[in-house]
Amino acid sequence: MGIALSVVNDTDVEIEGQIYYAKKELCKLNIVPKQKWTRTDNGIQRDEIYTLKLKQKGSKTKYTYHVIAPSSRGEKVIQASEIFTDDHKSKRSSEIGYKLSMNAQIGSAVKILRSFTKKSIVNDCKIPPEVIYNAKGLAFITQTKVGFLFSVSGGMGIVITRTQEGDWSGPSCFGCAGLGAGIQFGAS
Repeated sequence: MGIALSVVNDTDVEIEGQIYYAKKELCKLNIVPKQKWTRTDNGIQRDEIYTLKLKQKGSKTKYTYHVIAPSSRGEKVIQASEIFTDDHKSKRSSEIGYKLSMNAQIGSAVKILRSFTKKSIVNDCKIPPEVIYNAKGLAFITQTKVGFLFSVSGGMGIVITRTQEGDWSGPSCFGCAGLGAGIQFGAS
């Protein structure tokens, strides 16, 4: 088995829905009670974030659940009973809340690091591997700034550091904010 996402219907009701990757529908699913649905390597990529939008058959209430695929060979199993809670009822604020979560920040950092280390057509990396290998730490920041005469900026991100043993530490979240004044106009 390679990389797999599985949903186990541990409820007494049939469930249906879709799995999305990068806001595009990857597949539909329909699971009868006490059955398991699995999607393997075909479409599932390691360390990527997937969104499950599910509902119980006969119900109009949809639930949204975000999951990160395994980083190496293995299976990520989600119990339907974990999804069908008030915390995962689909609403705009849950999408925004997820984007501010630690999982979303880690997912964003993984994508950024991959894009900066991926070899291009000329076989060069944007960041040489030895730079990352010798780094004492890495910070990933998303920041927004708007202003007209006065400006306001804010952002958040994660930081990881190299331990004394040479491994990477777990991520730590942080936020940043700022104010400015002077002749200025714009947004970034």
